[in-house]
Amino acid sequence: MRELLAQLAFASGLTLLAASYVGYRTARAALRPVERYRVCAAALAAGADASPGLRLEVPTDRDDEVTRLGHTLNRMLDRLAASAAREHQFIADVSHELRTPLTLMRAELDVALHRPHTATELTETLRAVDAEARRLVTLANALLDLEQLGSGERIQRVPTALDRPLDDTCAQYRTAAERDGRLFL
Repeated sequence: MRELLAQLAFASGLTLLAASYVGYRTARAALRPVERYRVCAAALAAGADASPGLRLEVPTDRDDEVTRLGHTLNRMLDRLAASAAREHQFIADVSHELRTPLTLMRAELDVALHRPHTATELTETLRAVDAEARRLVTLANALLDLEQLGSGERIQRVPTALDRPLDDTCAQYRTAAERDGRLFL
């Protein structure tokens, strides 16, 4: 009886080791695609591959949990790429909006500094520079308001008439050119 118990204990131990080994190998094989996704996502997070179109390789012949995870991660990457593109466009727009009033201010000041002016002309120049400085303050306040909105609120786009701002800008350039004696408009 003892010999039978010893043989059963030995056989149970071997069966436990074999089952553990087979279970480990099976789990590892099943999680291999998840590890591939993790390695690729870690490389993307570290900036190793800056290619904006990089996506995870997802098999198309299956429809299991891991495949659906890959598709979900690829959709997330698409949204992140779109968000980065919007951020780049926003930065370009803000840079342009900041550059315009600064350029106008520089033009007004250059004209004022290059030839003598009457007190009235200098007052007009200072008023034009003041108007552009106010525009910069308004733009800075708008940027701060955008920052305060946070990520939870959605911003709605509203059509804006550009007639008035364009007319004002043209008038300022025309005034500066007339004072300098070079009217090109």
